[in-house]
Amino acid sequence: MKRRNLILALAAAGVVAAAVLWPRGREVDVVSVARAPLTQSVVATGRIATPARIVIGSPLAATVLEVKVREGDPVHPGQILARLRADDAEALVGQATAALAEAEARFAQIESVSRPVAAQQLAQAEANRKVAVAEAERARQLVAKGFYAQSKADDALRNAANAASAADTARAQLAAQQAGGSEREAARARVDQARAQLVNARARAAQLTLTAPPPAWC
Repeated sequence: MKRRNLILALAAAGVVAAAVLWPRGREVDVVSVARAPLTQSVVATGRIATPARIVIGSPLAATVLEVKVREGDPVHPGQILARLRADDAEALVGQATAALAEAEARFAQIESVSRPVAAQQLAQAEANRKVAVAEAERARQLVAKGFYAQSKADDALRNAANAASAADTARAQLAAQQAGGSEREAARARVDQARAQLVNARARAAQLTLTAPPPAWC
């Protein structure tokens, strides 16, 4: 009996010892497997190479007043990058604007004032010519009848010739101010010239403001 109890005690002790000494597993983190893109990081040193370089500048020599961006700043087409001193250019724009206004006023004066006045002057000159011609004819008849001296008829003929010359001058003056006439076309040419000078002056002034150009692929 004692022997049996001893065996059981030894067996129990062996079980306890095995339970204590048996190696246990360690706790680990578990992650579920899933399909995903492979991310790889590369650490390196180098320089960024631009695919294209655009040189911005003005054909005019002027002092830089303001720079709106710094190197590396993102910009969009038409954005102002820098401003140059534009005092002289703005003065030219003002002069061209005044010259255009003067030329347009001269052309408008021909249309609204000079041409109507020339028409009235021609009508008056034609009336004077008719009177002078009638006086010359009357003087000729009176000289033929012996009532006037020949000098009187000569004076009347001279007055008629002067009246005819004045009528021709008035007619030419009116023609010059009509559509296609020399004076009217000269006034129109001065307007066109002044307008072109204003466009050039504004374009010159615009060259003193540097803006970002459109992309090279546009």
